[in-house]
Amino acid sequence: MVGATGAGKSTLARRLAHGLGVDFVELDALFWGPGWAPSEPAAFRARVEAATAGPAWVVAGNYGAVRDLLWPRADTIVWLDYPFPLVLGRLTARTLRRGITGEVGARHGLVSPLALPLALHDLLALSARIPPPFPGAGPRPRASRSPAIAAGGGGVARGGMSAH
Repeated sequence: MVGATGAGKSTLARRLAHGLGVDFVELDALFWGPGWAPSEPAAFRARVEAATAGPAWVVAGNYGAVRDLLWPRADTIVWLDYPFPLVLGRLTARTLRRGITGEVGARHGLVSPLALPLALHDLLALSARIPPPFPGAGPRPRASRSPAIAAGGGGVARGGMSAH
């Protein structure tokens, strides 16, 4: 499950994994350590390999450093590609909720006071230059902004449209 910060990757992937009865793997939880320390690349890759060693899993996250470990083994890639205002609204609501209630994310129970500014930076950068969701996808059709599902043959299905 890939998409912008705040698109709902973890929420949807967790529900999907539960419904399918398979493991849910959140890449953020494997990447970030105590005190928001990022993992060393080799350690992160080892964690991802261990977490996805089973026959079936659903992964949430956008880490190019482990894409080569995951995408060739995935039978489906879901790209959450929602309009910027929708994602910004979700991200703002989540950040405010966590600040008010003390709710914590998956990252070792840490809540960052910079979460919203950093996520805004990510979203703005993405809106300026959004590459295709995966190699071979070609340009993104703009007629539909629904989730994209990558299937065999490299096609991308978007709300009835197909781009190869």
